[in-house]
Amino acid sequence: MKKLFSFVLILALMLTLAAAASADPMVLYAAHDGVRVYAETNTASQVYKTLPQGDPVLIEQSASGWYATLVEDPAGGQTLGWIQAADLVTTPPCSHSWGPWTVQTAATCTEKGVQISTCTMCGETQTQAIEKIPHSYGDWIVRRSATCTQTGEMFRTCKVCGVEQTQVIEKLPHDYGDWTVRRAPTCTREGERVHWCKACGAEQTKAIDKVPHTYGDWTVLREPTCVQKGERGHWCTVCGHEETEKIPKLPHDFGPWEVTVETTDHSAGQRQRVCQYCGETEKESFDPEGTLRRKAKGDAVREIQQLLADQGYLKKKGVDGSYGSGTETAIKLFQKDQGLVPDGVAWPQTIEALRHEFGAWETVTELSRFSDGEDMRVCAKCGFEEHVFTKAEPSLRRGDKGKGVRCVQELLTALGYECGKIDSSYGGKLEKAWEAFAADHELDIEIDRIRPGDLDVLVNTWIDALPEENWMGQGDKDSPVNLILTITPAGSEDGLYRYDWEVSNLGSKDCRLVALLLGYGDDRDFTADNLVLVMNSASLKADGGKSRSGSFTVAADWAQGASPVYVCAVGCSEESGAVWTSNPVACSLDG
Repeated sequence: MKKLFSFVLILALMLTLAAAASADPMVLYAAHDGVRVYAETNTASQVYKTLPQGDPVLIEQSASGWYATLVEDPAGGQTLGWIQAADLVTTPPCSHSWGPWTVQTAATCTEKGVQISTCTMCGETQTQAIEKIPHSYGDWIVRRSATCTQTGEMFRTCKVCGVEQTQVIEKLPHDYGDWTVRRAPTCTREGERVHWCKACGAEQTKAIDKVPHTYGDWTVLREPTCVQKGERGHWCTVCGHEETEKIPKLPHDFGPWEVTVETTDHSAGQRQRVCQYCGETEKESFDPEGTLRRKAKGDAVREIQQLLADQGYLKKKGVDGSYGSGTETAIKLFQKDQGLVPDGVAWPQTIEALRHEFGAWETVTELSRFSDGEDMRVCAKCGFEEHVFTKAEPSLRRGDKGKGVRCVQELLTALGYECGKIDSSYGGKLEKAWEAFAADHELDIEIDRIRPGDLDVLVNTWIDALPEENWMGQGDKDSPVNLILTITPAGSEDGLYRYDWEVSNLGSKDCRLVALLLGYGDDRDFTADNLVLVMNSASLKADGGKSRSGSFTVAADWAQGASPVYVCAVGCSEESGAVWTSNPVACSLDG
């Protein structure tokens, strides 16, 4: 249809142009893209240019099947160009506006369909193929069932065209029965088991591993000695198979050690022993008793390391109980300085030379309520000084925590010195409060702690400041607070006596333990001049519900020669503020 329309249009154009050959110039239009303008009425001649579809052309003259127009000559100026009549139309080509597609022939699963669209401007039509639609298959139908010996087949058919599609069904696995032993295994050959397919009778076999040999007891074939291995064997009771294995050599049967070279205090000895069976001789060197060598470990090594450190041959960190290269080098240096053979072995001679020869202990500082004790002794061989310090207790310093600190905070607060929060921690506020108290009572504040003598002043000042009606003395079974103190000796050494203590409250009201005080002489009321043994702000529950315990140490000279001395506990009622003392307990300080 479209081709016929184009042919009629071109024919009409050719007739029109032929009639107007001698008429005035007229305008025609390029019928398609790429219309060529030639130099002559010959498609083999030069092409001046090409025209896009719809481009207007002014026709000057015509020839048979050709139309002339003015064009720009590439060589310059204007000249005639020639266009084939079939490439021109009298009206501009339509810029089609296609309508919707309409199905002309529906597609099926065997043939394509056709759809058509019409230009709303010129009525020209265009067509387009519609692809085939898929087959509309029904369900699969088994044509031949699969078995364990052959494949099966199933098919399905298109509901529209009847075309058939097939598919293979894989073979089924064999349906074997239980295994049956066809041949039992022995220790010399494998067994065999078999089972059969219940459907087709196909047979499948599998080997059964040999069973182990059944051996009897071992029999010694050759006894071992210290010079050769022995051998033993045993046999299978079923097939007679023999299995043998080696028996390890016996150890030598050595006699006693015989010393061939005696040891000295600075050299090893030699000894030997002989095997009573084969005569083999074993020799070794051995050290004199107490000798220490490299790789030794333990307290004996630590002792000589400490002696080396005392005399400057070893650093303190080298005292670790392990005899390594550092200890060996230190021993060599010491031996060289002493004129001994510098072999790095700690012989008895070397250890004896290392040991200090201390003189008697001398007191450097007497232990007192206001200072720690210090004793010293000097080695006569090397001048090394050994110092022993005895700390005066109880004492407190900044950074300490605990019930003793809390007790100091409570007593200072009661005396009007601001300590801040009572938190059992010795910090800056407590330090300032203590400095104020110490200044008021002419105590030394240049030291870095509160000493036992300082605590004596604090507790006695607190007791002295109590209202007379608050001092209740020793309670009894009917008192709100009834403190019971028990003290047990725990040993003494160098004029120091150690005791364990326990305090409980058998009264009807809770109270807080303040301190354990030591009194001496005839005065037992503990109202003044007491020595503080323990500071302990701890709760004591009523009716003996919660006791407190600990230990303290007393120097004999603190009691100014008095023996026995008396110790009591001091407690403060949490409800009324009344102060009570326990039963006084006598402690002997006469050794």
